Amino acid sequence: MSKAAKVALVAACVLVVGIVISGVAIAKVMKDGIKNADKDMVTVDFDFEEEISNIDVNAVTNDIYVLQSEDDKTHVQCIDFENVEHDAYVDGDTLYVTTEVNRTLSDLDFFLNNTPKIYVYLPEEEYADLKIESTTSDVEVGPGFRFENITVDVTTGDITMTTLDCEDTLEMNVITGDIALTDIDCVNLVYNVTTGCLDFDTVLASGDINIDITTGDINFIGDGANIYLECTTGDIYMLLNSDKEFDVDVLTGDVSIPRDGNGDELGECVIDVTTGDVVIDVA
Repeated sequence: MSKAAKVALVAACVLVVGIVISGVAIAKVMKDGIKNADKDMVTVDFDFEEEISNIDVNAVTNDIYVLQSEDDKTHVQCIDFENVEHDAYVDGDTLYVTTEVNRTLSDLDFFLNNTPKIYVYLPEEEYADLKIESTTSDVEVGPGFRFENITVDVTTGDITMTTLDCEDTLEMNVITGDIALTDIDCVNLVYNVTTGCLDFDTVLASGDINIDITTGDINFIGDGANIYLECTTGDIYMLLNSDKEFDVDVLTGDVSIPRDGNGDELGECVIDVTTGDVVIDVA
């Protein structure tokens, strides 16, 4: 047997072993997931009367909701499997919500609707900083809040924000997930995503909008003082409120944009797309 044939045979054996191991692991997850059909979800509540300025949520696989409280207290509710520990506490003027990472394969619940959740209910309308970090989570914030800064870092999950004011920077970093923003006022908007779609409806930034997306479509209704957008693969539609000086570079795709506006203080709209169509209108 030649050396090349031996190498190919070893590679094939390694591949087969890998497939077998993966199959066993998936089978165990499915089996344990079915066993979890009768497994109880546990609800843990935390109540706070302290004044809070900042909110810092660090989760793993919990969907996260930041909503208005129905009374004058701050409430945190964690719904999860009984072997997962959550903690919520106030240090200084910051509310911290944490998750103890001790899940097992059986907690994946492939075919179940038992999604772990964290609810943060806030009594005031105005806060300083909101920071959310998680591995696999959908995130929902609003309506009715004003923050100085909002930062969301999620590996996999969708982000929804409604009727919010951000006095400085709204930043979202997502590996895989869609983002939907509705009725948002901010100064600067920063969005980084590898795979996902953007749906922005009435999003206004008095400063710069910076969007960097690898794969995904963008539907943008709103405006920014300056707009900078990079996209590898995806179609882009933008309806802006004001004229801009346009600089659109598309390698493969159709482009339909207005003429540059008139005036000495025009903002710029710079778009760089590898593959995709770009359509821009000005209301």
